[in-house]
Amino acid sequence: MPEITVAITTHNLEAYLTDCLEELLAQTYQDFQILVYDDCSGDGTREILAAYGQRLGDKLRVILGQTPMGSPARSRNAILGSGQITGRYAVFLDGDDRLEPDFLEALHTAAVSGGADIALCAYDRFESETGHVLCREMGGFPSEIPLPAKDDTLAFINSALWNKLIRTELLAGLRIPDFQVGEDLCFHWYLYQRSRKLACVDRVLIHYRVRAGSVISNTREQTMYDLARELERIWKGTEEAWVRDTVALVAFIHVGISMASRAYDNHLVDHRAFIRWVSKEYFPVFHWFAGNRWFTLVSLGRHGVKGLGLWCGKVCYRLGIFHRFLWAYRTVTRLLRMDIKF
Repeated sequence: MPEITVAITTHNLEAYLTDCLEELLAQTYQDFQILVYDDCSGDGTREILAAYGQRLGDKLRVILGQTPMGSPARSRNAILGSGQITGRYAVFLDGDDRLEPDFLEALHTAAVSGGADIALCAYDRFESETGHVLCREMGGFPSEIPLPAKDDTLAFINSALWNKLIRTELLAGLRIPDFQVGEDLCFHWYLYQRSRKLACVDRVLIHYRVRAGSVISNTREQTMYDLARELERIWKGTEEAWVRDTVALVAFIHVGISMASRAYDNHLVDHRAFIRWVSKEYFPVFHWFAGNRWFTLVSLGRHGVKGLGLWCGKVCYRLGIFHRFLWAYRTVTRLLRMDIKF
């Protein structure tokens, strides 16, 4: 059996898939098997997979979807339910990710040497058309994070699966929530409840491609509410104060800031109506974070510019001027050609 199962989801990625597969095959660590789920691609993706299948034999397994799934969550759930994740560890990639040569080796070494259930690394986001790097994230974390965490660290770990190596036993019986953006974030909380330790590699090992036509660039209004309600369910489902405080901060970051920002960018979404709902209906569920230890200026200030930005966002919500916060944020990031991932 392979040590690592590299699970990849694809849909019409013929322009990028070859690079992704070649970078996997050039990894310094080779004890892995590739498992691809293709969601009914209509371009040359399946021909590329067939050619690699002939070349690689058992190192590559391909599941050809027969009915369009329409979302990364459903495609990944098809992988989770396939019974074909046979490695001791698993990593979930998108078919257009770019990898450093020691991506697998560095994560595997961190997981094994530290006895961690999940190993993660820093990453950057780059424009597909120009190669311009928009941001670098997940640097500066401690090399080990025991769980359950007693601070707000988990709220600042990125929500994606593609920069994490996961002990396969943690995945047993789990499925990713069935919505399009933020589903991985909720899935992480299911994993954290089963984990004892995280390991962090303080280097950029994976590069996330930002494409105009990607799901994350065209977030639907309904998925914003779906994410909000799932985080509310997680918050209500625990009695531990530190967990509730952390999940409330996660909800503020990802619903109040990130989803509101995507609503602002999507002309099909009434962003003012969404912001009103967040302020008047959603945040009151969390009692407007009263008594939350992570929402003080001192606590958020420990996270530098990002933390201070969150504090300003909270103040703007309370004053009813959050749309101005979004305008300022978008104006600055566009002028500087940068991004800040909350």
